[in-house]
Amino acid sequence: MELHFPANLLTLEQKAAMIKGVTDVVLKATKQPSDPARKSFVQIFETADGGFGVDGQVFVPRAK
Repeated sequence: MELHFPANLLTLEQKAAMIKGVTDVVLKATKQPSDPARKSFVQIFETADGGFGVDGQVFVPRAK
């Protein structure tokens, strides 16, 4: 699973929660048990300002 976000939008804690949550949803939706021998990969890509779009428009997040 690939997730794309503007750079510096998420903290490390938010990324960890996102990875855990997405993994849980995929396992539940596919009715697959958690199995250490079977790996699930979630990768978060961070895109520089101006390199990310929403609804046909360039997206730049508001300052924190």
